[in-house]
Amino acid sequence: MQMFVLDENPSQSARFLTDAHVRVICREVTMLLSTWYWYNVPESRLDLPYQPMNQNQPLALQLTSYTVRRWAVQNARAIFDEFEFRFGKKHASEAKYVQLLKAIDKYDPKVRIGTTRMEFTFVPKGRGVYPGKSLEEAVLLYRSYFRLKLQEMRVPVVWTKRSQPSWLHRF
Repeated sequence: MQMFVLDENPSQSARFLTDAHVRVICREVTMLLSTWYWYNVPESRLDLPYQPMNQNQPLALQLTSYTVRRWAVQNARAIFDEFEFRFGKKHASEAKYVQLLKAIDKYDPKVRIGTTRMEFTFVPKGRGVYPGKSLEEAVLLYRSYFRLKLQEMRVPVVWTKRSQPSWLHRF
C-alpha cells in the first residue's frame, strides 16, 4: 500500500504519478478509505467495497487527521480523473470510491472543509515509519523516495499524455 505525496496540491500530485502508479493507487486509496470507515462507523461495516487493512498500518493511522483525510480524498479524486484522462475510461474502483465517499460524508463532514497544519507519516515501504512530517517535508521525502522507486520498477516508466515531472531531473 502506497500513497505518494508528490506535491502540496493533491491534483498536481496525481499528475506526477506514472501510468503504473495511477492504475494501482486508485484501488489502494479506496481500500485505505474503507479502512477508515470500518474503524470509525462500525454500524455500516457490511456496506464496504473492500475489506479493511490493519488499523495500525501507518497509512491507516495517518487518516486519523481530518486534514490528511481531506488531502487523501482530493488526491484520490484527482487520480481517478488522471486515469480517465490518460486511458479514456473510468477505473474499475471508481464506483466503489464514490459509494464510500458518500458514506463517509455522512459521518465525517470535516473531510471536505478547511485545512490546518497537516502532519503526514512518511512510510517508505520496508524502510521504517517517520510520523509528524509537515506537508512540505512530506513532499520532499516522497519525491526522493519516488525517484528510488522509479529505478526499481519492472514495468516501463511512462506518463501517457503528460510530461515527466521536472523535479525528477533536478536531483
